[in-house]
Amino acid sequence: MRASSLLAVCMAGLLIFGPSDFIARENKTRAEELPPSQHILRTDGFERSHGNRVDVLTMHNDGARTGTNLGESILNTSNVNKHSFGRVFARQVDGCILAQLLVASKVSRPGKRAASLVFVATEHNSVYAFVADDPANSAPVWHVNLGDPVPSTDIAEDYHDLTPEIGITGTPVIDSLTRTIYVVAKTRNSRNGSHHQWLHALDIGSGTEKFGGPVEIQATVRGAARDAVDGVVAFNPLRQLNRAALLLSNGIVYIAFGSHADRGPYHGWLLGYDARTLKQVTAFNTTPDGDEGSIWQSGQGPACDPAGNIYVVTGNGTFTANRPGGRDYGQCLLRLSTGNGLQVTGWYSPTDAAEMNRYDIDLGAGGPILIPGTNLVALAGKDGRLRALDRELGQGPAGRNPVSAEFQATLRFLGGLAYWSSPDHGPLVYLWADGDRLKAFEVSKGTVSARPVMWGASTGPIGVSNSAPLSLSAYANTRGTGIIWAACPIGGDANWQPVQGVLRALDASDLSKELWNSKQNEARDDYGLFSRFCPPTIANGKVYIATSSCQLVVYGLLK
Repeated sequence: MRASSLLAVCMAGLLIFGPSDFIARENKTRAEELPPSQHILRTDGFERSHGNRVDVLTMHNDGARTGTNLGESILNTSNVNKHSFGRVFARQVDGCILAQLLVASKVSRPGKRAASLVFVATEHNSVYAFVADDPANSAPVWHVNLGDPVPSTDIAEDYHDLTPEIGITGTPVIDSLTRTIYVVAKTRNSRNGSHHQWLHALDIGSGTEKFGGPVEIQATVRGAARDAVDGVVAFNPLRQLNRAALLLSNGIVYIAFGSHADRGPYHGWLLGYDARTLKQVTAFNTTPDGDEGSIWQSGQGPACDPAGNIYVVTGNGTFTANRPGGRDYGQCLLRLSTGNGLQVTGWYSPTDAAEMNRYDIDLGAGGPILIPGTNLVALAGKDGRLRALDRELGQGPAGRNPVSAEFQATLRFLGGLAYWSSPDHGPLVYLWADGDRLKAFEVSKGTVSARPVMWGASTGPIGVSNSAPLSLSAYANTRGTGIIWAACPIGGDANWQPVQGVLRALDASDLSKELWNSKQNEARDDYGLFSRFCPPTIANGKVYIATSSCQLVVYGLLK
C-alpha cells in the first residue's frame, strides 16, 4: 500500500478549513426522517438537539462516515453562486493541514463569551482554535504546539509523501459531552533523535491538557512476524503513521495506523484508549504473523454501527485468515466487535487479493461507509470497484458470500464515499475519482445500482491522489438544499508535488449543474494548494477548507 500522502509543503496561500463532522456511531433514527426544523447533533451514539447550530466533531460528520450535514439551513442551491457566495476570510497557521477541520458551537472560553470555534491541526504539531464565523476576529482563541515534528528525511532521504515534516496527520475527534478534542502527534526528541507518538486530550475552550495527558502510544501483541522479538510484535513509532481519522465510540478513542509509503517493517494497528483516563484498553494488529496490512483508508476514519461494531479496510499485506488458525488480514474489510476488546467477527477479501497485492492495488485505499437505512457497508479502493456488502461479513466465520453489489465504478479511487437521500432520486452514494466525472449511484432494494443515475459535467485531472474529497450539505431531504462540495486538484499529480486546488459546489440532485467554483472569481475566492483526501467542512452557513498552503480558508454568503 502506498500510504498516500499529502505533501506537507508550506507555501503562502489561502487557508480553507477542511470539513470535519462529528459522530461516533450511526443513528438508529435517520435525520432525514425528522422534520426539517429539527437539527440533530450526534456524538458517541447520542442524538442531541442543539437549537439551529450544527457541530462537525468527527471526520465525515458521523460514525457511519456519510459526509453529510443534514442541518444546513442557510446555504442552498439558490444562494450559492458567484454573485452572493465567496471567500469571507482566511487564517494563517504554521504548517500544512492534512486533517479535516472540526467545528463546535457555544464553546465556553475563559473570561469571554461562548462562541463557535473551528479547530485546525497542522503537520507542525500545532492545534489552533479560531472563532468560526467572525471575519474580524482573526487572532486564535488558543494555539498549542505538541512537540517537535519528525523531519520527513527520518523516514528516508527519498520519502516524498509528507514533506518537510510529519506531525498531526489524522483528523482529531471531539467529545461534545466533556468538551475535549483528541489529537495524535508524532514527534522527534531533539536531544537524542528518538521518535514518539502521543495521544493528547485538550480542552476545546482553552487548549489545556486534560485527563493526565498526553500519553505515549505504545502497544505489543503476540506474533511471529519478521519484526517480532521473542514472539512479541511491538508498535514502531517511526514506521507507523496515523493517517486515518480518529473514532470516538462508547467512551473509547480508537486510533488506526498504517505506514509511510510502504517503508517497512510495519503493520496495521487499531488501538483503543479510555476517553476519560487515556488508559489503553485494547490493541489489535492486522498481521501479527505476517507483514503490512495498513489501516490508512486515504484519511477516512474507521466506521461504527449502532451496536458498537467497528469497520476498517486494510491495504496490501499478508492474508492467512482463510486458513485454519490464520490471523493475518491484509487486503480485507474487517468487522470488529468491541464488547471484550477488539475481536474479528467478520471479514471479506476479494478473490483477486493476491493479484492486487502484486500491483500495489490497495483495497484499503478507500474508507468504509455504512449506508443508512440498510445493513450495507460500502467502499471503493484503488481497483475502482465499488463494493456493497452485508455488514455481517459472513465470508469469514459464517462461510457465506456477503457481497450485495460489486462493479467497476471508475478506474481508480482513493478516499471516501458520500451519501444523501435525495428528494428527486432517493438514497444515493456519491464518488468522484481522478480522471473521471462525479457520479451518483442509487441505493435501492438492499443493494447499490451499477449504473450511475447522474454524472457531473467536468472531469478531474488524472493522478494517483487526485480523487476529489466530498462533503454534502442539505436541510434534511428538502428539495433545493442539497449541495455536493468537492475539493478538487487542478492538473498535476498530488501524490508527487503540490498542486493548485479548486472548491466546487454542485447541485446534489442534478450533478450537471455546477452552482459555483472558487476559480470563477479567482482574485476573490482562490484558496491555494489542494490538500489530499481532506473534504470540506460545512457548518452554519460556512464552508471551511484545509489547504497545503498553511492556511484555513472560509467561504460563506457575501454581504
